[in-house]
Amino acid sequence: SKEWQEAQTPRKQSSVSNKDCHISTSLPPVPDNVFKLFSDAAWNSASLAGGFGWICTDAKGAQCLQGTEIR
Repeated sequence: SKEWQEAQTPRKQSSVSNKDCHISTSLPPVPDNVFKLFSDAAWNSASLAGGFGWICTDAKGAQCLQGTEIR
């Protein structure tokens, strides 16, 4: 994800403020045999470009898989 972030062009500051978003400070515990997958995606209708990123962690929070894709 670091390489992907470094390859992106700077963008304008977002007009959304923290007061508009609910921020969770913690996630519930999960059993040792469970993995968590976090993902996010974006689409730009003007350029028809999209991006997707993901990260997988084990129950202790250690990263075991991550990646990005740009189309």
